[in-house]
Amino acid sequence: VNITLESLVFRLKRNQIPSGFQIALETALLLRQMVSAARWSDINQLITQIQKWGSKLIEAQPREFISGNIVRRVLFLIREEINNASNDSQEEKQTYNNHTMYTSIEGNLERITSSPIYSSMLNLLGKPSDYEPNSSQKQTAKVNVDIRPIIIQGIQDIVDELEKTHTDISAQALDHIHSNEIIMTHGVSKTIEAFLRAATKKRKFTVILAESFPNDHASSHASIISLANAGIDAILIPDAAVFALMSRVNKVILGAHVVFANGGVLVSAGAKNLAAAAKHHATPVIICAGIYKLSPVYPHNPDSLITLSSPNNVVPFEQGNFLKYLTSH
Repeated sequence: VNITLESLVFRLKRNQIPSGFQIALETALLLRQMVSAARWSDINQLITQIQKWGSKLIEAQPREFISGNIVRRVLFLIREEINNASNDSQEEKQTYNNHTMYTSIEGNLERITSSPIYSSMLNLLGKPSDYEPNSSQKQTAKVNVDIRPIIIQGIQDIVDELEKTHTDISAQALDHIHSNEIIMTHGVSKTIEAFLRAATKKRKFTVILAESFPNDHASSHASIISLANAGIDAILIPDAAVFALMSRVNKVILGAHVVFANGGVLVSAGAKNLAAAAKHHATPVIICAGIYKLSPVYPHNPDSLITLSSPNNVVPFEQGNFLKYLTSH
C-alpha cells in the first residue's frame, strides 16, 4: 500500500497523470486498497490514517483539488456508515429492552400468583429469598458490526460512479443543445467531446473550437478532426477571433478542472476570454464537469492557482539566439 501511495505522490508532483478523471480513479482505488489492507481496531484510527494519506496527496500537488475531493467523499462515507450502524444498534437495543421489560413483567406476575400468601403487603411486593431473575433478564444487548466490507463496497460505488461520468453527462446533451445552433468551446476536453457526440445523434449544429494556443493547440487540431469524423460541422479558429464571432454564437460550452464552493471554476488558459465575450453578448455559458470535480474550497487567492508552463511553446529553445535581439518593456 505504501508503495502505491508513494508512486501516486511521485506522479502528482511531476504532473505525470494526464487527466483529472485518472487522478480521481487512482485515488479511489488507492483508498479502497488501503481500507482493505490497513490494520485498525477503532474507526477513529481509520479516519486518522485516511486524513494522513489525503494530506500527503494534497501536499504533493496543491493545485490539484480532485484527489482531496475523493478523500473527503470517502471520509463522509465512513462517517455516514458509522451513523447508520449506530442508529441500527440503538433500534435493536430499544427493541431488546422492550422485550426484556415485557418478559420481566410476565415473570413478576407469574411469581406473585404462584408464590404463597405473605403476611404483609411489603412481603407481597418484595422478592422471596429463593427468587432468581429470568435468564432473559441476564442478557445484555450488544451489537457488533464489521463496517470494513461496507466501506469497501461504498468506495467501489464511487469508482463505478466515476466510470459512468461521461455517460451520465452525455445523457443530458439533448436538453441543452438544439438544432441549428452555433456552439463555441475551447481547447480539448473528453467530457465536452462526449457531450457533443451524444447530441449529434439527433441534432444538427455547428461547433466553433478556439485552438487554445500555445498550450493545447496541437490537441485542438486533433480534436477538430475527431468531431468532423463524428459528423459535426466543426470550425477551428484562432483565439483572437473569439470576440468577433461571439455575436453569432448561441451558447458556450466549457470544461472545468475544478468547481469551487463559490461557483467559480478553474479552466484552461484562454477560456476566460470566451466567458468575458459571452458576458458582453449575453450568451449563456454551460460548464460540463463530473461530481468528483466539485470542491468545498474557496479560491481566496486566484493567482496561486495559476500554473506556469515552459516558454518553449512560444519561443522554441532552438531559437534562443534570437532572444538577445529582443527588448522587453
